[in-house]
Amino acid sequence: MHEVDKLIAGLEILKKYKPAMRIYACGRARRTLETQEEEFGNLTPADKARLLELGWETNDAFVWRM
Repeated sequence: MHEVDKLIAGLEILKKYKPAMRIYACGRARRTLETQEEEFGNLTPADKARLLELGWETNDAFVWRM
């Protein structure tokens, strides 16, 4: 699976919880996308595991980035 596919798959998972989420470019070179929404605290264990498998990172609360 290519990086873009992993990014899209992760966004599709997160969209189930917050369809109108805000996405920010972050990181030194602005190469990282980050989204932070209160609703992400309600992710199912399966969705969280899939996001981690896709290479997404979290602060174990509301922030997800790739």
